Amino acid sequence: MDPTSLAALRASSQKTEEQPEFKIIQTFIEQLSADTEETVDKIVEITLADVENEESMHYFYVAASVIELARRGYDKKTSQEAQRDENLHAFVARLAGYPSDQRVDLSAYSQLNINDAFHLETGKIPPGCAVHTVRLACWWFVFAASTLWGKVQDPKDEDWYPDIWNAYKSGITATQASMRNTETKDLLARAMEEIKKAEEGNAT
Repeated sequence: MDPTSLAALRASSQKTEEQPEFKIIQTFIEQLSADTEETVDKIVEITLADVENEESMHYFYVAASVIELARRGYDKKTSQEAQRDENLHAFVARLAGYPSDQRVDLSAYSQLNINDAFHLETGKIPPGCAVHTVRLACWWFVFAASTLWGKVQDPKDEDWYPDIWNAYKSGITATQASMRNTETKDLLARAMEEIKKAEEGNAT
């Protein structure tokens, strides 16, 4: 990368770090002992507080903060860092599942995780990362099943359709049957429960 581009990247990162959105999300993903769902609800309440301001840069900085934190990466051999990564994905999934504002479609990121974990024919789970990969995908259904189901029903959405939805459901069922990690097995059950609620029009 040339010096000019590198300087611009550093300036952009620094600008993002100065925003309250970045500090909120960074604090959230580092609270390793916090209850994920409860913490996500609190964070979403704060980040959606500016929803009525059409000129606000709030949504840009939410997205920029997520990208910046994800860009820094983490060591998958460290369970604490893996938990931070999971918290970040759970946050994005919860935000994507909020029906109050859809100006930013964060659900576009969901299939990156879901395909790896639950598409039985093309899934690519890294060696030694089965539990982590599955958990990342589960949070999308736990928090945003209704949003994703809505995309399946939208004929204009070429990425989501009944066959792929059913393939994911089959993947969840197969993974749940073979999963030995009790906590993750329970999370898979939650994911399937939210899928059924979404299909019945009773999503939480």
